[in-house]
Amino acid sequence: ENGGKQTLIVSFVGDSSTAQVDLQKSKNEVVADGNDSATMTATVRDAKGNLLNDVKVTFNVNSAAAKLSQTEVNSHDGSATATLTSLKNGDYTVTASVSSGSQANQQLNFIGDQSTAALTFSVPSGDITVTNTAPLHMT
Repeated sequence: ENGGKQTLIVSFVGDSSTAQVDLQKSKNEVVADGNDSATMTATVRDAKGNLLNDVKVTFNVNSAAAKLSQTEVNSHDGSATATLTSLKNGDYTVTASVSSGSQANQQLNFIGDQSTAALTFSVPSGDITVTNTAPLHMT
C-alpha cells in the first residue's frame, strides 16, 4: 500500500512420498580380500525427477559373508552411498530401498585374490609306481 518492496525467499522441495531409488555400483568384480570394495550409490528422486534430500535409504546385502559400511543413510543432494567388502568368493545382491516402497538391486561378483593364490602338492613317502605316463609341464 505504501509502495515499499518486500523480498520473499521460497524453497521448493520434492515430494518424498513419491520417492524412487536407483542403485549403481562402482565395479562388477571385487577381490574377496576384505580390503577391495565396491561403492554402491543410491540416487533418490521424486515422481517429477527432483533430487530428494534427507530421505532414509536402507542398504541390504543377501549374505552375512559380505559387509556393508553402513545400512541406513540419509540422502544428500539426492545421493546416498555405502561400500561393500567380503572375504568370501561369490555373487552378492545389494538392495537399496526407501520408505515409499521403491527399491533397486545390483549384483556383484567377489573373486579370489590371484596375487596370493597358491597350489600345493603332497606326495606320499615311500616308493611310487608310475605306468602309462605322459609328460606334465608346470609353471
